[in-house]
Amino acid sequence: MDTNFQGLFGEQKLILELIKNNFDVFSSISGKSKVDLVAIKNNIVFRFQVKSCNSINKYGTYEIQLKSVRPNRTENVIHKFDGLSCDILVAYCSSHDVLQYFTCLELDNRSQLNINPENFDANSINKILRDYTQNILPDNAEDEDIVQTTTSNGSGNWE
Repeated sequence: MDTNFQGLFGEQKLILELIKNNFDVFSSISGKSKVDLVAIKNNIVFRFQVKSCNSINKYGTYEIQLKSVRPNRTENVIHKFDGLSCDILVAYCSSHDVLQYFTCLELDNRSQLNINPENFDANSINKILRDYTQNILPDNAEDEDIVQTTTSNGSGNWE
């Protein structure tokens, strides 16, 4: 598959996934933005970067290049991934037709990402967005994240 088409296909697959999850989705037209998509849900803005790959390397993993190479007047300059440039990085693995989600901060200053197909997480969009929003909105706990606490009323009894 042509790499430009593959990247576009990964973005379209993410748009469909976000719309299914009731997000408002906005796409970059110029191709020069640091983010590919912006999505909003419950007044929370998420900036997405989409990377695509189509083949598994000799170690059995997908290898996704995070670094960028930019020419300057005398040489090519390699820039490692900037974890502050977006919120969520989405890897589209076309051979398996799967999207995988990562917080950008966990990938900060890396050159590449290796993904083992055996570790694909089908529900990762819900988990990564929940984990990300809990980091920026600490009162956003739900389901198994809710912890019941008890306090002493001062007389040795617990409430």
